[in-house]
Amino acid sequence: MGWRMAEDLEILAALPSGRIHIDRLNGSADHSVAGPFDLCIAGEIQAWLSNESQKDAIDLHALTGADLWVDVVTSKTATNKSQIVSFDFAAASRLITDEAEYSARVADFHQWVGRLYA
Repeated sequence: MGWRMAEDLEILAALPSGRIHIDRLNGSADHSVAGPFDLCIAGEIQAWLSNESQKDAIDLHALTGADLWVDVVTSKTATNKSQIVSFDFAAASRLITDEAEYSARVADFHQWVGRLYA
C-alpha cells in the first residue's frame, strides 16, 4: 500500500468501496462488487513472494493458500472525487501450509491527486 500502487490508483478510484482479494500464488485480483479485474500490484506481490521464497529456500508448492484481502474505503473523507480520492486501506494477509498458518494485518491512509488534471 504505497508507491508501488501508483499505476493502480486510477483503477481503484473508479471502483466503489469494497474488499479486494489477491491470490498471491497466481497474481489474480477480485473486487467484492466489481468482480475480477487487473491490478498491477497483484503481479508485483506474486513476483515478490516467488523471489522471497527462492531466497529462503521455501517451496511454494507447500503453500495451500496465500491470500491477501484489502478493504478499500473511499468515502470516509469527503473530497471532490474528480480531483482527489482519499483511500483507507486495511489489509489482512494469510499464508497456509499443511503444518501452520501465518497471518498479519496492516492499515494505511493515502490521498491521491492523480485526477487533478483529468
